[in-house]
Amino acid sequence: MLLATPSWPSTGSGMAMTFGPHITENPAPIVWFILKANEPGEFRLVPHPIPAHGGRFSNFDASPWLEPITDYGTVAAGAPGYVPLPGDREPLGICCLDQCTQLTAFECAYHDGLFLGEGSCSTSPCVADADKGACCLNGGCELKSRAECYRLNGAFAGEGTTCDATPCDESEK
Repeated sequence: MLLATPSWPSTGSGMAMTFGPHITENPAPIVWFILKANEPGEFRLVPHPIPAHGGRFSNFDASPWLEPITDYGTVAAGAPGYVPLPGDREPLGICCLDQCTQLTAFECAYHDGLFLGEGSCSTSPCVADADKGACCLNGGCELKSRAECYRLNGAFAGEGTTCDATPCDESEK
């Protein structure tokens, strides 16, 4: 079964494909695409439009099997594409969008979020009143939340750190 957005196959639209009966044990990866074009164009595997869904292939069972997307690629007609090699998936980290979401750095950038690196959303690091710590910027130190510090291109020393105990040197300018 194909599930497509109403504007498929126009630019920025997408589709999902399901197979029946659903595989519940020992799933085998099945991925293949055919690109037929009369003019240059591309087919891209991109993050889900709803960031909370992340980049995963899944089945549609009540208890879905989720397989993280290892990397995103492009198949192009009349131009070079990008085919990722199999391997480890980029690690998930804190991404500040409208709220804190666990995404890869690429997925976060794709959704115009602020990637804070490793960590958990349990401490609400994206809100203005999040736990503050030493933030080295412009050769000095200020107490900021991690998100505030990164938005200012500072170097964050960690929640609960103090400026007195954090040396900020020329590298943080």
